[in-house]
Amino acid sequence: MLLPNGDGWSSGYDDTIADRLADEGIGVLRPDDRAVLALVLLRTVAVPRALGRVEGTDWCEAEPTSVDELALNRHLTKSRIHAAVRRLKTAGILRPGHRALLVPGPQFQRLTPKRAQRLWEDLVLACRPDGMLAEVIRRRRHAEEARSEEPT
Repeated sequence: MLLPNGDGWSSGYDDTIADRLADEGIGVLRPDDRAVLALVLLRTVAVPRALGRVEGTDWCEAEPTSVDELALNRHLTKSRIHAAVRRLKTAGILRPGHRALLVPGPQFQRLTPKRAQRLWEDLVLACRPDGMLAEVIRRRRHAEEARSEEPT
């Protein structure tokens, strides 16, 4: 499908097709890659937005982070982070270019509004799983799943 992207358009997958591909394991990231991507999104987008330093909903509007900052997490070694960053940059999930600066890449322009919202909600769930907003997100998702399982 075509998705608006600034003054132009990007191609992306319809959510139904994306779900089917993910269910079949196609295009699914490795666990280390998902962990590194989550850390990058938290440090470059979520925290800066929460602090009012980045506005808007464009995932590519972000403050850069580095492997050294990601390694502060201590659950991943620097070598595992470097390997994941290489794979994520190759896939366009992290912006290619300057080796030390990590920011979301052009693949985020291919997210449907529903996918972008779900990703943002996933970050909320990761940051504050016991918070009121997390509870609202889980209840809404549970209700949506129940509706989708109803016979038509």
